[in-house]
Formats: sequence, structure tokens, C-alpha cells
Amino acid sequence: AGNLVFKNAGQGIDFSATAGTGTSELFDDYEEGTFTATLTGTTAAPTTPVTATARYVKVGKLVTVNINMANKNTTGATGKMQITGLPFTAQSGSVNTGNPLMFGFNVTNKSAVTLIGSGLSTITFYSVADNGPWTQEDISAGTTKYLYMSMTYQAA
Repeated sequence: AGNLVFKNAGQGIDFSATAGTGTSELFDDYEEGTFTATLTGTTAAPTTPVTATARYVKVGKLVTVNINMANKNTTGATGKMQITGLPFTAQSGSVNTGNPLMFGFNVTNKSAVTLIGSGLSTITFYSVADNGPWTQEDISAGTTKYLYMSMTYQAA
């Protein structure tokens, strides 16, 4: 009875007896936790910091984050919209996307998508209108902003 504990780093459950072509078949990491997600602009931050206690689950190198920001005030923010403070940096060479649910931001009649680029720990926001180009979203300064999202990415 009790937990299975590995006392040395680099130990875990070894799946090498199964057929596969991967570079590692050792499951050696699982964790759950919280982090402080900060919504900001690339040129200027909001007058009052916009933060939320967000949650993450890390299984191996896959990290899923859940961020909920309700009734936030982004007054004073300028520049491109981003969320900083992710718990892990994205793997180099990876491109990770998700779909946020947003209210009060300038994405009317557009499809919004989030991006965590290669080697970064910041979420950026893009949108596209019918037959238009993808553009990085400016932060919409003001009150009553809502942002809900879940996103999975591969950690370095």
C-alpha cells in the first residue's frame, strides 16, 4: 500500500519493451500546479496588473494550461496582446496553438487563435477575418474584459 516513489532523477516507468521509434520511452514526470497568468500589452501594461491564478497539468513534456480571467480592467495597456508567466518554456522548434473564448476584446467577426512560439513562455493572440490575413491582435484597453482558454503545448 502507498505510492510508487522513484528516488533518483531520470527514473520512471520504462516502456522500452514496447515497439516504437521514439527517442525516449521513459515516463518520468507528472505534476499539477498553479501559476500566475498576466494579461498585458507589449508596449505598456495595464494601469493595474491583470492577473489570474491559472492551473496546469504536466504529463511528460505535454503541458495543459487553463486560464480564466473574468471582468478584468485593461485600462492603460497598449501594444500587442499577450499572456506572460507560463509555467514552462515551449520546446524549441514547436508551434503550439489554441482557441480562446473572449468578450470585450476587438475580435468581432473574426476567428481568434493563441500561439506559443518556439522556445517561448508567452501566449500571443492572432485573429483572421473571412478571406483576410492572420494578424497579431492589439490589446483592447478598458473594462469588462473576459478571457477563457485551455491550451496544450510541448515543454522544452
